[in-house]
Amino acid sequence: MGQDAVAVERDGSHGGARQRPRDRKQQILWTAGLLFAEHGFHNVTMNRIASEVGITAGALYRHFKGKDELLNATLLNFFDRLDAASGDSGSLDGILQERARTAAEMPTIGVLWSREARHLSESDRKQLAVRSRRVNRIYRDALRKDRPELTEDDAVLLACAMQSVLASTSGHIRGLSTKDYGNCLLAGCRAAAGVELRPGSAAEKSPARGFKPASKREKLLAAAVRLFGERGFQNTSLADIGAAADVSGPSLYTHFANKADILVAVLARASHALWLDLHAALSSSATEAAALDRVVESYIALCRSQPYLVSVLVTEVGTLPESRRNQLEYVQEWVSLLMASRPELSSATARALVRAAINVINHLNSNQSLVRRPGFYANLTAVASAILRAEI
Repeated sequence: MGQDAVAVERDGSHGGARQRPRDRKQQILWTAGLLFAEHGFHNVTMNRIASEVGITAGALYRHFKGKDELLNATLLNFFDRLDAASGDSGSLDGILQERARTAAEMPTIGVLWSREARHLSESDRKQLAVRSRRVNRIYRDALRKDRPELTEDDAVLLACAMQSVLASTSGHIRGLSTKDYGNCLLAGCRAAAGVELRPGSAAEKSPARGFKPASKREKLLAAAVRLFGERGFQNTSLADIGAAADVSGPSLYTHFANKADILVAVLARASHALWLDLHAALSSSATEAAALDRVVESYIALCRSQPYLVSVLVTEVGTLPESRRNQLEYVQEWVSLLMASRPELSSATARALVRAAINVINHLNSNQSLVRRPGFYANLTAVASAILRAEI
């Protein structure tokens, strides 16, 4: 899952009215970001963006050649603003204070990075990856000044966690001002930066490849999960799925009428897995805090065993409203458990911390260079738990 574990909230109210930037180009970027985050890149047209900004499509094209350029410019603008918000270069906390404020002021950037950046060209994605690594290096170097005992690998992991906290935004949270939202992000970063990582004796083994099911329907679902996870729903055809599952056209249509039916089945299966694990955690726990710990562990176990399935949950949430509702309800269970175990937290603050913890799990689990390191999943659990217990 991803933003609000997987969905964008547009509550409209967050403790103060937002104002569009006065500069026309910034207005365009702001509006495009909102629309891409709310509706998905493929479902937004240049005409729609122009209309929302209050200009003609021709005027919009004088600024940007197309949606791809607009999305790329929106993400690059975030990195530019992070660079400008350097804070106290001699202090990790000073850097994080400025950058948490910036992230809170651009609340859709997290979902754009997690869900929509995959639609960019390879060259644009590489450019963004370079900028992301540069940010990681800044956090890593500052962290090692504060904690010289950290190894290079441990500093990289914690720096990635801080980046993921700041990228957990997916819209405003009702009841949090921009300032308070920034403080929540800062608290999550501080908690991640302070985690005592445990050394692993050997790399944790991934599950064996194993066997494919005999059922043709299950073969199709397994192939669809992998292809949707790798390429996205829009870039996968029904023929691709049939070929990957070695199921011919007539047999394929016996099980699914179209590609959308397969996506419905995939997301339903993912939702059932989430809820089954959550019920198991609730029924086997004596306290809300213990239940939350078990929910975190079960979600990480699902991410570990079914990374493509989780990727589909993150990227395709906007495709089906029912899936979006189910996932928001699942996230609310985390929020309720956190509030029960930490009654001093407001619902809004608890939601911000839950968003951050889940986003850290998703992002770090998708980074294969981290996953291959000894003790990764134990340390991922420690980082996510620390964020949920962050002092606000």
